[in-house]
Amino acid sequence: GELEEACRCAICGDFFDTPVTMAECGHTFCSLCVRRNIEYQQRSNSALVDTASCPQCRGPVTTRSIKLQPNLRAIVEAFTKVRSQLFQRLQKPESPRQALPREAVNVGKKASGPVTRSRRQGKNGEEDSKVPE
Repeated sequence: GELEEACRCAICGDFFDTPVTMAECGHTFCSLCVRRNIEYQQRSNSALVDTASCPQCRGPVTTRSIKLQPNLRAIVEAFTKVRSQLFQRLQKPESPRQALPREAVNVGKKASGPVTRSRRQGKNGEEDSKVPE
């Protein structure tokens, strides 16, 4: 879903490992992924040593603009933990279902015969008998 995609790095496709954000554009990547990417770009383009582009939007970025995101790291760790627990629960075989009481089985079914109101008190404090609706 959307939450899972938001927790993944656009470079490696895995869940963020030490997520960092580029100050210039706001895109987030794994720290190692983006540092390697920028290093590769700088080696390939030796004339402009300090210039690189964001792997996602291609806007200009530098390694000095990388900002660590500890809150996002905590969110990703919590999400992956809950996700693995959910998968474990889904993989466990279900226990045999217990027989439901007869009343529970008939819930929502129309009763046969006339519908009646239960006993109630009349004006004099006496109980009225069942009254057909």
